[in-house]
Amino acid sequence: MSDTFDTIHKFVTRWEGGYVDDPHDRGGATNFGVSLRFLQGLPIEEADINRDGVVDKRDIRDLTKDDARRILKRHFWDELRLQTLALMKPRIAACCYNFGMNMGAGTMRKLAQAAAGATADGIWGPKTWKAFYEADDRATALKMCKLARERYERIALNNPSQQKFLRGWLSRVRELEKLIRDWEE
Repeated sequence: MSDTFDTIHKFVTRWEGGYVDDPHDRGGATNFGVSLRFLQGLPIEEADINRDGVVDKRDIRDLTKDDARRILKRHFWDELRLQTLALMKPRIAACCYNFGMNMGAGTMRKLAQAAAGATADGIWGPKTWKAFYEADDRATALKMCKLARERYERIALNNPSQQKFLRGWLSRVRELEKLIRDWEE
């Protein structure tokens, strides 16, 4: 279902604008949803956007929308096997992509497992996939949003430097909930 990827990627790009380098952003400089911290974790052949031999803020600045889409699809949609999930549970897959990008894949995996009623250990084995397939797509996706909201609130409460991001995070969750509720079958 490339339609699911296209739908959620379009949603995400509304929230992940152009180049930002906020000193309080834990991911560092970010452009179109790709953070410097994430980019530096990729193989240099993929991460060195400007081909100068080093992965730094200049690579983030030089990133195009197409570069970001390709990288995000590969590392969040494809590697997490969200295409497979989207065939039966497009709303859950969409939430996984959105929260994986925003919270990191490990945190998102646990959040998705908790929402689906599986053991939240971050390992997506047969029991997790069974829980996804048995889950109600809409209800589970909305539960993921609730759990994400709670996590964002805890982050802001426990780390005052992150409080400035809370309003945006919560707005994004509200809009994702709306997308989930309005999703056409």
